[in-house]
Amino acid sequence: MITSFASRSSHRLLPPGRSTAARWYPPSLVLPLALACLAGPLAADEIQLHRANPDPYGYPRPAPGETGVPVGTSLFLGLGFRNKDTSDVLLPESVSVRIRAGDHDPREILKPGQQFAPGYSGKIAPGGNRGPALVVYLDGEEELLPETTYTVSVEARSRDGSLLDGKQGSWQFTTGKTETRRPVAFALRLADQPVRWQGGFFTGLCKPTFCTSASNRLSGYELMDRIRQREPRAWSLQRDVSMTGMEHQPRFLLGGEPNVVRERETRRITKITPGDKGVLLDVEDFFGHWQYGIDSDRPLSEDYHVGDEVLIADGVSSATAKVLEVVKDTSPARRVRVSRFDTPEAGWKIEYSRPLPEREDPDAPGLFPSGGCYLRKLRPAGTPHYYWGRIDKEWDIAHRFGRRQVVNFNEAPGDLSIDGRNWTYPKDYVEHHRVVRAFTSHLIERYGDACLEYYWSVFNEPDLAAAFWRSGDWDELQRFYDYTSDAILRGFEDHGYDSDRVMVGGLEIGAIFGMHIERPVLQLFLSHCSPTATHQEALPGNAAYADQRLDGQRSRRVESLCRAHGGKGSPCDFISVHAYNASDVMAAKLRSGKGVRERKRGQGAEKGSELFRADADPQTIEQFRLRAEKGSVWTTH
Repeated sequence: MITSFASRSSHRLLPPGRSTAARWYPPSLVLPLALACLAGPLAADEIQLHRANPDPYGYPRPAPGETGVPVGTSLFLGLGFRNKDTSDVLLPESVSVRIRAGDHDPREILKPGQQFAPGYSGKIAPGGNRGPALVVYLDGEEELLPETTYTVSVEARSRDGSLLDGKQGSWQFTTGKTETRRPVAFALRLADQPVRWQGGFFTGLCKPTFCTSASNRLSGYELMDRIRQREPRAWSLQRDVSMTGMEHQPRFLLGGEPNVVRERETRRITKITPGDKGVLLDVEDFFGHWQYGIDSDRPLSEDYHVGDEVLIADGVSSATAKVLEVVKDTSPARRVRVSRFDTPEAGWKIEYSRPLPEREDPDAPGLFPSGGCYLRKLRPAGTPHYYWGRIDKEWDIAHRFGRRQVVNFNEAPGDLSIDGRNWTYPKDYVEHHRVVRAFTSHLIERYGDACLEYYWSVFNEPDLAAAFWRSGDWDELQRFYDYTSDAILRGFEDHGYDSDRVMVGGLEIGAIFGMHIERPVLQLFLSHCSPTATHQEALPGNAAYADQRLDGQRSRRVESLCRAHGGKGSPCDFISVHAYNASDVMAAKLRSGKGVRERKRGQGAEKGSELFRADADPQTIEQFRLRAEKGSVWTTH
């Protein structure tokens, strides 16, 4: 989920003076620019301002030609090359942004060297999947002038000499009035049958970055808390994206990623040398290993053995190989030989993509590298080690404000990923089960009974497969849910809780296209979860129940459900849908989704529950009915 930045901030841009200062470029930019001038623009690819119609976001924002823009708007834009396969690179230090109110002189709010004008802040970061690109976000302290046409001009240069000038990189928008109250018209049809609404508005919040509350959100939380004194359900839920995130490579919505789990066996690759007898990998301890309780300078021979299957991954590309021999097992450069593997067209990203941090941010503890290339265990899998600092920092704040968490497992975390990247399934489901169980246990040990009020959610918009379920493999989606949901429930049972009281479900459907949400995920998913419904693409049974490696480690709730239905069924207490659309479209989507639910009930699933808790007794079903009055079991956010 991505939150639109339009109309979020508050700043007033007053007409600047008419004097023009000389343009300053940082010393680090002088040589690249000089070489770029010598190379000439004919050899460079064309830089362009990315443009897309609002659907639902679009860019730049505010949109070109948009009127009635709130005076408290912020600015968001993307830059890239017309040829997305170019080898050229945009220079972040070269980007400048000017904004002009009407006929007044323009004001430079972002100067070369990533210098923000007084009263402005923001970020420049890699972003998008349209080739080498940058995204720029600008926020100010004061409001814009009302009912005024603004012109935004952007300039940038590339390493090879391409230039985006202010004319090519410009657009206009017009602000609206300063009034905050606006009339809303709607039709009220008193003859229609009333709809019983068990949900609410503004009952929760979703953060697209993780450990960022202490640095810039506490004042907003305090305002929310004042409202909650009068309306206890207001902002009572919190969901963070992504609590399983790792800083594999920089991206725009990177913010305090938790970096919860690494494997003891993982090493950073410092050099790759192909040869006649295989490929030599020079390796070292990865930066930050000590935070996970991993010993420094571990011998390779303890972790890698002849025949082990390994993963070479840099957060962008990956390859698999087999260990042939440990060649050198003493510091400073340990070395292992593996079988040959393909090199990506753009080469391996060996170096860290950003300078290594030298000191902790008190608002986001821990020291973590961005990027880098790693050697990981694949088969057999490695040994998980944990770092809880950022999870504890962020969720202690939420707990202090009395919010219920939406605990969201949306991918294989850390070193568990099948290809070393985010938004995919694990290389070993038993290891994943162990990690989710440990994660659940940690939260229970820290927050106790409050965890029974949490929503334990699986996935994030898997229907938008290319973005958040990259494999697009629906069999793996079902397996991921089976292992994850069972591990959550077993974590509660490990601490003496009745897992029937735990709300587990999810999907977090994106559903941004059209009014029907049953494809490609919902209908299949509900059929798989039901112990009696059928679907041609559904797995024949619960994958975790069928895995003999989990004997003695599964939850009682899953064991009971599957034993009673021939190994089929997976607990699902709620389905969540992300409301990106207007209310009438969103209502149609919920009706469509509930229609799928009713059809699955008609195939024999239990009809007494809010979704179809075929594993629940009448007393438990009544508990969930009462809990639904706190927040709809069909949740939207």
